[in-house]
Amino acid sequence: MTEPNTQTRPRSNSTASRVVAALVALLLVAAFVVSFLGWGTSGARTRNSYELVRSVRTLDLLDGLWATLAPVWFALPLVVAIGLVATGFGWRLLAAFAGFLVGGLLILGWFQVKNSILGVDAGATTGVINGVALIASSLLQAALATREFLRKE
Repeated sequence: MTEPNTQTRPRSNSTASRVVAALVALLLVAAFVVSFLGWGTSGARTRNSYELVRSVRTLDLLDGLWATLAPVWFALPLVVAIGLVATGFGWRLLAAFAGFLVGGLLILGWFQVKNSILGVDAGATTGVINGVALIASSLLQAALATREFLRKE
């Protein structure tokens, strides 16, 4: 019985792919934590991102596209969980997609707070930095996963 030629077959989980997957998972956890930090100051109180979204919806301060997208913010923990589960099962493309979505939400949330009358706090600033890093690492993870998939065929 002949053994398969392992020198010509690429490994399905390269070291680079595993490192990037771990980075995406770490950034997803950081995004979850950052969403509970202070994002903006209204009155004498610093509010986290969920409190801000709830407040602006209650006060009807958003209109158009922003009013439609505001409830999506509350799905951020769910998307983080999906990304972490996908990483755990080795579903790199799904994890990358979740990371890309969460990164985009963080950046859009920062823009919304920055362009409001609220003072921008450390949570929003940390969120936008995390969002950019999450999008970049998610794109890299998707590229590596796609390359590994195409090499298998």
